[in-house]
Amino acid sequence: MIYKALAAIFLFAVVVLSGLYFLARTEMMAVFDAPSNYMMGPADADLVVADFFDYGCDSCRQFNAVVMDVAKRDGRLKILPVLVDTGITREVSRFILYTYAAAEQGQMQAMHEKIIQEWPIADETVLIDYARQLGLDMSQFQADLDSQKLKDHIARNDKFLKDWRLYYLPAFVMATPQKDIKAIYIPATNRLPTADEFLERLGSLER
Repeated sequence: MIYKALAAIFLFAVVVLSGLYFLARTEMMAVFDAPSNYMMGPADADLVVADFFDYGCDSCRQFNAVVMDVAKRDGRLKILPVLVDTGITREVSRFILYTYAAAEQGQMQAMHEKIIQEWPIADETVLIDYARQLGLDMSQFQADLDSQKLKDHIARNDKFLKDWRLYYLPAFVMATPQKDIKAIYIPATNRLPTADEFLERLGSLER
């Protein structure tokens, strides 16, 4: 009788743990449930690369050119910048808002690359002027900068960074439509991979 009871308890524990694992995995995979205007690449991409990116991270900014080159050469992948504030430098969250506010009008990549190019940014006027150059509706742009929706999205990104336990940046989580997943990070102490080396890492996924 005792053995049956223990077996039942064990089976129940396995079921509960399996359920918790499935729930956690589902919540972590939600990082890919982002609006299409928050991504860069073809609509029919067969691989999405979530690029966890902090503007204050030197290696992230340096590696961005490699990521863009890889996306262009591969032709079948979509980049999803997951913009986070890890506390490396002050005011990063403010600049992240500029990128997402531009994304609301279809100009995420342009603003993202402008911030990287101009970093460190001492005066936000540079980005306001650039938003005008892009032809953005400035009333909407300002409203988006102040919106709770975008602030909540940044908080969501920070949660995903913790959930995936990505302790170093740059860091990437990749997923195919078949949910084949791979997570890699590139410690700042190491030499940054070349475009060819990064393409080789992508090649290990079933596409």
